[in-house]
Parts: sequence; structure tokens; C-alpha cells
Amino acid sequence: MASTKNSTANVSVGKGAAGGYAFYAPYGTELPTTQDEELGTAFLNLGFINEDGVTFTDDSSSETIPDMNGDAIATQQGAITKTLAFFVAEVKADTLKFQYGSTNVTDATGTVTVHDKGPNAETYSLVFDFRLKDGRKERCVVPQCTQAELGELVYNYQTLVGRTVTMNALLDSTLGDYYVRYIDSTETSAD
Repeated sequence: MASTKNSTANVSVGKGAAGGYAFYAPYGTELPTTQDEELGTAFLNLGFINEDGVTFTDDSSSETIPDMNGDAIATQQGAITKTLAFFVAEVKADTLKFQYGSTNVTDATGTVTVHDKGPNAETYSLVFDFRLKDGRKERCVVPQCTQAELGELVYNYQTLVGRTVTMNALLDSTLGDYYVRYIDSTETSAD
């Protein structure tokens, strides 16, 4: 028998928290451990993400090992790749630093200057604050990630100026996690 009955309280769409929902900090910054904890000042707001939201992708491979007759007798886990992608829709210094590297962007005397020197090799921690149905909070913490790809930058009257940023989530040696998700429960209550 199932532990609980089906419940529509557990079915939801996901939205970003009002006022800010995507934050980054240099790797090594102290991470939150609940869905309610206030983020430290090292976390910078990435601003609006377009309507496609955040896409988390998991890819893994395994190898089947046969015996001398060709019958499968074992499997071996292969590579694991976890990525997340989102379109940053604000053109501001903090967002551009995330895309191009913190030392390649300045904001002084009314001008943001961006030096494109190739891939951003900085390592970050990411935090996403989502809202589920009925105001339930979900926070996804990515302890360690690096930039995998910057999408196209398009300027025209129908497209937001911004880019899709794809990040590689790395297995964090301290926590042993790729991601940690903290979600308001519908089945237990806070003490």
C-alpha cells in the first residue's frame, strides 16, 4: 500500500519568487540550508529569466558487460552530466559579470563596459527560489557549477536582449551533491 494517497496539493507549476528568484555567488560562499533562510550578501541577483524558466537536465550512461557468450552479466555506471539552462533577460553589470567573468565587466561613470575574452572560467554557486501552488516554497541550491555555453545574442525588435546560459553542475566534494532542493512539505509541519 502507498504511504500516502494521491493529492492535488502535491501537483504544481513552478514560478519564480516575487522580487528575485535567481542568484549567484563565488564558489565557496556559505550556502543556505532551508527554503526560508535569507541569502548572504555575496549572492547577486541575476534578474529576470524569460518565460522558458530554468531547465535542469540529467544525462548518464552505463555500459553493459557481456560474458563470453554475449549475455549481459553486469553493468557499469558511465559518465554523469548535469546541466541547467536559463535565459537571463536583464542587461546590467551583475548579470553580465556572470556571463563574461567578474573582472571583464565594469560599471563606472554611467557606462557598463564588457570585455569578451572568451569562456568565463569562474566557478559559482547558484540559488533558485521557486513558488509552487498555494505559495509553497522551493529552493534549489547548486553548490558548484561552471559555465558550459553562452547562447546566441540577438538584437531585433521582437526578441529580448539577453542570452541563454548553460551551466555544468559539478559534484561538490564537500556536500557530495550536484543539487540540493528544499521544499515546503504538504505532509509534515515545521516544529
